Parts: sequence; C-alpha cells; structure tokens
Amino acid sequence: MANKTWTLRSGDDTAEISAFGAIALSWKVKRGDELVELLDGYASDEEREELHGYRNAVLAPWSNRIADSRFSFGGHDVDLGPDAEGVREGLHGLIAAKQFVELDRAEDWIQLACQVGGEGQDYPFSVQVHVLYRLYGTDGKHRLELTIKAANTGTEDAPITLGWHPYLRYIAPKQLAQVTIPASEVVRTNAANIPLEGDEAFVAAEDSAAAGVFPEGVDVSAGEDGFIITGPADLDHAFTSLTEFSRSEERFSRNAETDL
Repeated sequence: MANKTWTLRSGDDTAEISAFGAIALSWKVKRGDELVELLDGYASDEEREELHGYRNAVLAPWSNRIADSRFSFGGHDVDLGPDAEGVREGLHGLIAAKQFVELDRAEDWIQLACQVGGEGQDYPFSVQVHVLYRLYGTDGKHRLELTIKAANTGTEDAPITLGWHPYLRYIAPKQLAQVTIPASEVVRTNAANIPLEGDEAFVAAEDSAAAGVFPEGVDVSAGEDGFIITGPADLDHAFTSLTEFSRSEERFSRNAETDL
C-alpha cells in the first residue's frame, strides 16, 4: 500500500513530504532551465521500509543512540529491547516509521503529527510530535525549513530530544563541497557511536579540529554561523546547541497537544 505524500510548492521549487515518518522524499530547486534534486533519499520502497540509512529521518523522542537500549528516568527503568536484527543500540527514536497525520497546510508549508509511547509500552512516556515543513523558492531563495516540536501528553515528566538525519546530494568534486551547520557543538562518541558521558560528550566548534572529532582529511573551521566543513566525507556526527532559530515558529497552528 502506497504511503500518502504531499507536494509543497514555492515559485518553481517543490518538496515532497511523506506521511511515513514525516520524511522529506524530495526537494527540487530551479537552476537555469531545469529542476535539480538536492536530497539523497531512499532509492526504493524496500529501502524506506528497512529505514536504510535513516535517510532524511525525523528523530524523536531521542535523536542519537542509547547504550544497550536501556536507561532510567523518573523512577522508570526502561528497556527498549533489540532491533529487528537483535542489536541493542536504541537507534534514532521511535517515529522514523510512524504514520503521521495532517494537521494543517498551505501551498508552501505543512504541519504533521504523531503520538508515541505511553503506559504499557517499551517507552512508557506519552509524547506527541509535531513536524512543520516550509518551502522557500522565490526571490532567489532556495530553502527547505524543518521545525520539530514535542508535547508531553502524559502525567509525568518525559525525557525528550529531537533531531534530523539529513542526506544531501552534491554533484561535483568532493573538494569543492562546503556545508555550514548552524550549531556551536558537536557530540563526541565512542567507537559504537554512543555519546560519551557528561560534559566530555560536547566539543565546541572552535575546538573540534584539534580534538580529532572528524575524519582525517576533512577541513573543519568555526564561523559566525557554526561549523564550516569543506570536502565533507564519512560524516556520521551529531551537532547540538543550535545557533539559528527557525523562522517557522509562528506557523505552528497548534502549540498544545492535539487529538489524533
């Protein structure tokens, strides 16, 4: 059964958003006389169902990995269990394969939501996740903006972190590529990509090159807007402490929980 999708339009630019995981399947911008694809998404339905690479996935209620898929919070000892292959790494949250519902939309933006967790589930905290995409494709701008919010729909405190797992397409020599990431810290991990404990996990942008956080041969510097990475390759890093806030905050039509 095909998953529902929505197409956003702004000027000549388009973005296709799926109900499956609220992922962006495509983002095409006008360059000269042709539309150019900027996302490197799932190549097939099979890849999507397998969450192959978590391409462009929205991540919640946690965004990285949880050691041994176990943690304690608020008097709960939580065991998230192994994945389909028996690996216990608590990978990338619970919503990447969830079906989202539409809450509100216009031609160039859409708001989606899903509900996760609750009493009797592996993740016992009740959380509602809202995702807002906004497309800019006029006045020489090409921007696909994503804002994520979470509402605690339970009766006790809930541990929540949010993230995005983008895959971008660049068709040119790697040495010419440059990515700016609007964050002031990168997360340091062990060999299993589990974040280190406490303050040791967080490395400031200006210290990251000397700290050896990135692969050899990747040029990383700190600018006013965060990390500037030239010749990116083999990057599988988490960034935090954002330096730029979304302009889409006002577009959320429902700030509190919604009946789903």
